[in-house]
Amino acid sequence: MKILFLSPWFPFPPENGSKIRSYNLIKTLSKRHDVRLISFTRARENVDLEGLEGICRLEAAIPWREFNPKSWKSLAGFFSPTPRSVIDTYNPQMANQLQRSIKHERPDLIVASETHTAIYASRKWDIPCIFDTVELELITQNWSTANSTITKLREQLTWAKGQAFVRWLVKKYDACTVVSEREREILYRLIDGNKCLKVIPNGVDLDYNRPGITKPQPYTLIYPGALTFSANFDAMSYFLQDIFPLIRVKAPEATLKITGTVQGVDLSRLPLDGHVELSGFLSDIRPAVAGAWACVVPLRQGGGTRLKILEAMALGTPVIATHKAVEGLSVTPEKDILLADNPDEFSTQTIRLLNDKRLRDELSKNGRELVVNNYGWDAIGSSFDRLIESVIKNREPKEHNTAGRLGST
Repeated sequence: MKILFLSPWFPFPPENGSKIRSYNLIKTLSKRHDVRLISFTRARENVDLEGLEGICRLEAAIPWREFNPKSWKSLAGFFSPTPRSVIDTYNPQMANQLQRSIKHERPDLIVASETHTAIYASRKWDIPCIFDTVELELITQNWSTANSTITKLREQLTWAKGQAFVRWLVKKYDACTVVSEREREILYRLIDGNKCLKVIPNGVDLDYNRPGITKPQPYTLIYPGALTFSANFDAMSYFLQDIFPLIRVKAPEATLKITGTVQGVDLSRLPLDGHVELSGFLSDIRPAVAGAWACVVPLRQGGGTRLKILEAMALGTPVIATHKAVEGLSVTPEKDILLADNPDEFSTQTIRLLNDKRLRDELSKNGRELVVNNYGWDAIGSSFDRLIESVIKNREPKEHNTAGRLGST
């Protein structure tokens, strides 16, 4: 089967969650299908064309338009039912390329990853389409935790527009996927359950992420996540201000490494000292994660399946996290992970782990086992393949409206 895959990021090298998902889905699908790729590319993004050789054929790489809230298109978006970010980043070059690829390649199926590519395939022609990774949790979180009346009202209005747009977009697809059962429940309520929704979680390359690649260093903690992402910054601000000082009272030798770029981040808002290391971007994060006694994930915002947790478990690094951080994961507290939701609990669990080698060994073993049994990409790819077969089988020939919500090209 010929599959046309639309990716919001260039998928190789797989350096963030979106890239990891796109790359591994493409890789697993390519074992049974002929996969063609149309991808956005971002400014200063690391693009490795050779990494996709033998996996898929690149149809085109289209420059991504960054959202500018002050542009005329964005300002005009206040009066549109479509979210401003979608209007401002819409790129006719992508729409035209998709139309050319459909005309010349005639794919059997289109997979559009995330909202910013899903808008282009929503016209559907007469080709079955799957919308991969519908995300709603982050939008809900924004307005439900707003700290002022004006902010909450603005975020609620944004959510109202956003949910109307997602409801419209989802209806244009034969099937949609989400990464957790919780997000499936949210989406079902939004669209009244009249759609094929499949949970396809994020996963881990089990061969690439294996225990034992380096020796863990005593009393080292790690948080693998770029501070440029608001949920990561909030997690580290919370940890450094409210949790880490409590840990260091009982374990003064404890250190924390935070990975990922900090370009453009106001670091003066974080209480940094000699016990905190900002590693910057790491081309290979595995030695840093595997070299820590524990991975701390004190997330309070965001949604989806936490790749940082799965990768740490795959590498054999014990994890301490909030319940929010594991909402999309099938974990068992005290068996394969430690959970805590306030500073006292989180610091107590961390100190407990640092002081108990047997506990570290048990969490390391059980965490790896959990990932192997539930989150390997081969199994996830097989599940996605079954969804494709179901869509093709159940598709009934019908006429499709070729006018997109954002206008024809």
